[in-house]
Formats: sequence, C-alpha cells, structure tokens
Amino acid sequence: MSGPPSLLEACAIWNIYRGKVVAEDALINHRMSWMLWAEAILYAMWGVIALPDREKAFNPVLVHSTMSALSFVGLLVCIWTNRSISAAIREVNMVIKDYRDNHSSICSQYKLPGIISEQDIHWLGYTIVKTLPTCFGILQLATLIYSVVSYFLVISPIAHPAIPPHR
Repeated sequence: MSGPPSLLEACAIWNIYRGKVVAEDALINHRMSWMLWAEAILYAMWGVIALPDREKAFNPVLVHSTMSALSFVGLLVCIWTNRSISAAIREVNMVIKDYRDNHSSICSQYKLPGIISEQDIHWLGYTIVKTLPTCFGILQLATLIYSVVSYFLVISPIAHPAIPPHR
C-alpha cells in the first residue's frame, strides 16, 4: 500500500474491529441472560422442594439430596459462566489493544470514533458482568452448605436413629 489509506479503507478497518467487539459483547450478554434464567429456575425449584411440608410428604433424605444436587448444578453454572465471560472479556481487550497499537492513528485521521465507548464505562460494565456470576456462585455454595449441614444435623438423626444402648 503506497501512502495513507483512504477513508473507505479506514472505515473498513474500523468496521472489522468494531464488529469483533460487538460480537463478543453479544456473547457476554447471552451468557449472562442464560445464567440468570438458569439460576432463577434452580432457585425456584430449590424453594419449592425446601417448603416445610415437603419433608412430611416425601422422603427427607431424597428432599435434601435433591436440594444439594440443585445447589451443586447452580454452582457449576456460575463457574462455567464466569470462565466464559472472562474469556470473552480477554478477547475484547486483545481486540482493543490490537486496534490501538496498529490502526487507531489511521482511523483518527478521519475522525472515526473509538471502537468502544469511554474507558471508564467499559471497565464498569465489565466489572458488573464479571462480579455477578461470582455472587451467584457464593449464594449457591451457601445453599449447598446449608443443604448438607441441615441433612446431617436435622434429617440424619431422624432417618438413621442411633441404636439405643443395650441394658
């Protein structure tokens, strides 16, 4: 290429990089939506199973085992979501760095906007997205611990009474 790129070439470069950022942001949005829906369904199921009358109607061991399993699945959903969001954020940051290192001076000649909004907004938005799966993961871990502890403290003595001492 001889000489500086034309406006059309600068716009094409900008579109390519902006398209990559938009695609990764859409993936993050979809992953967050899926996690929120999955967590809502799992917590609703957990709440219905944990109702006090369920232990009377069903086997208490089965109820607490199901509650523990739902909490464990919810914890896995949070971990997977967090890892996939982290990968998407890393990709966005690599695209931004590549654009700034190689093409921002070319595109700024024609006064094209940046491929992201203000850096502070970019950081804040990704901080919230990165923190939410961790918060749900902590809640799921707490419900898992609650299910296991309540089983051993409340249900286990009822389901498996100790053998009375022989007189």
